[in-house]
Amino acid sequence: MSDEIIATTRKWLERAVIGLNFCPFARGVHVRGQIRYVVSAAQTEDALLDDLEHELKFLADASVIYQRNIETMKSMGLEGWQALNVGTPVKPKP
Repeated sequence: MSDEIIATTRKWLERAVIGLNFCPFARGVHVRGQIRYVVSAAQTEDALLDDLEHELKFLADASVIYQRNIETMKSMGLEGWQALNVGTPVKPKP
């Protein structure tokens, strides 16, 4: 059942959000597989809030790891950014 719900959600994302260009950033993260889909089996409001809290903590933890990786890449300098092929770095303003 979860796979069916996720497939329907992806189709909606592709047709509505991306297809109608509601969010110009959606296409890139969708194509790169960077969207996390989770289906809750919660039957009560409290259970749903617990699931939501779990996902928010997951997102916060992922953000911390991502930020540490960015800081490490920045410390490597421009060559490090290019070697990792993560895009064009923005040089900090003096």
